[in-house]
Amino acid sequence: MEEHILKYHKKEYEQLSQYIKDIIENPDIILDDNRNKDTIIMLKNISEIYKNGRVVIKIAVAEDNKHPKNSIITLMRLNDRTWKQTLKNRGNIIFEKK
Repeated sequence: MEEHILKYHKKEYEQLSQYIKDIIENPDIILDDNRNKDTIIMLKNISEIYKNGRVVIKIAVAEDNKHPKNSIITLMRLNDRTWKQTLKNRGNIIFEKK
């Protein structure tokens, strides 16, 4: 996780790292990622910093020897436009906070 995030999303990591646990434990929306097998996307609006956060998690399944454990693939900020595009294009909503 850290290599990818620090290489491609360092600024986002510095801004969002303190919110990772909250994004995972209290997401606003969870999508079944249609681009990556056994992967979910967790979205959360983080009002304290006026940003939206996205965490992509690879779900371990018994048949997957390459990914034997659940793991965070990436963490990034989303502007409102990208948030809407993610909802429209990246998969089915499997959870939405009411």
